[in-house]
Amino acid sequence: MKSIYKAQKKTHVDQKIFFDEDVDIQRFDVMKYPKVDRMNKTHIGFSWVPEEIDLTKDSMDFRTQVSEAGQHIFTSNLKRQIMLDSIQGRGPALTLLPIVSLPEVESFINTWNYFEGSIHSRSYSHIIRNIYNDPSEVFDTMKDDSNINFAAAEIAKYYDDLIEKNAQLMSGMKVNTYDHKASLWKCLHAINALEGLRFYVSFASNENEGAFVA
Repeated sequence: MKSIYKAQKKTHVDQKIFFDEDVDIQRFDVMKYPKVDRMNKTHIGFSWVPEEIDLTKDSMDFRTQVSEAGQHIFTSNLKRQIMLDSIQGRGPALTLLPIVSLPEVESFINTWNYFEGSIHSRSYSHIIRNIYNDPSEVFDTMKDDSNINFAAAEIAKYYDDLIEKNAQLMSGMKVNTYDHKASLWKCLHAINALEGLRFYVSFASNENEGAFVA
């Protein structure tokens, strides 16, 4: 049974990243993978609050300079990004934290999850509140788009599979080690596909000014 704190027999630097003993002491003086900690510090340095950004000009430009087709593309991309970030805003914590074994990796995952769920997702709401007269027109219709639902479901199934196996392990059920590791491997690939492909496509579309200007 996983515990919030349990003194482990192994020294933390002797543990694997995943599927080893639980993290006990969060210490960052000696680390197995100091590069992960450096990446985490860099990540923390990028912290910001969406409301800090004034979108008054963007809102005016959207209404006066963007064609109807461009507005449709922008809105559809926002819906897609919101749906996918709703997965990524909780996915790392739910899937990876239960099986992580190194303090620097645990800290990195916590920071990552915070950025996804509390900054990135909120930034979309900040955009929508400033650009659309009625934000509900965006939020309340995104589940009606079968393409967006399909894109989310194709990613979410790999998270769900790992969550299920983690839960079985924590409840004391016997879980095939190979299958559990395979689920982690597939989930990591799904995360990479979400960030490196699914989001990149949306960003690339939004940055194509030719599709927006009337």
